[in-house]
Amino acid sequence: MFGLGCTLTLNDFKKLFYNPKPVLIGLISQLIIVPTASMVIISAVKLPEEIAFGVLLVTFCPGGPVSNLVSHLCNGDVALSVSLTSISSILCVATTPIWILIAKTLLHAETIQNVNLFSISLALLLIVVVPIYIGMIIKNKYPIFSRSIQGYVKIASVIILLSAILILIITKQSELLTLIKQAGIIVLIIHFINLILGYTVAKIFKLSRQHQLTVAIESGYQNNTLAIVLATTIFESVNISIPGILYGLIKSVSAIILYFFSKRILKI
Repeated sequence: MFGLGCTLTLNDFKKLFYNPKPVLIGLISQLIIVPTASMVIISAVKLPEEIAFGVLLVTFCPGGPVSNLVSHLCNGDVALSVSLTSISSILCVATTPIWILIAKTLLHAETIQNVNLFSISLALLLIVVVPIYIGMIIKNKYPIFSRSIQGYVKIASVIILLSAILILIITKQSELLTLIKQAGIIVLIIHFINLILGYTVAKIFKLSRQHQLTVAIESGYQNNTLAIVLATTIFESVNISIPGILYGLIKSVSAIILYFFSKRILKI
């Protein structure tokens, strides 16, 4: 999130007032339609409750920096992608706890029920909003320095993901294959359904083809690193983090598929 803040200025937000429709459609898809559809799917399948919640937790998170990269590779609207990622990241301080509260009525795992929603909002404020704000200050005051640290921030994100995978292997070695089987298929299904939903919603509202692709990417590429951090710190559950880890691996592969789809089918 600090890295995202280092790419933003106040002018990026001012531009939204000139063409707000794609942003509003994208946010509705990201923050309302995607979590709703995911909850419907999860309620229809049988999963261990911590795994089920882990899947939902990913869809409750905002878009991540990977979506900006994928939008760039697929010739989407990068400015729209960055705007959706940054705004959804700020709004998630309110939306993520609300969705978690709704999920608590669907799932009854003790790990979920005992967590205070205010602590989640506070954690999101500290993990997401504060780093974005600090990054924007550095971008404004020291633009050359902010560009120079982008690579290091990306490396740090990779280290977090690899550390989570290592912890999973060490702590869940005996049941790892079973957990992956339980979570892997449903994570794959929800990921691609959310991509399709985002594209369909944007098409219904007659956005440009480039904006349709961008909204699809933002709807399908959530910030799984944030989900992993929440799972392991707030919920203190390795099991809840498993879908987030698998999601990171799956979206890396799907990005390649989406690249060829955008070039060969959409011809963007």
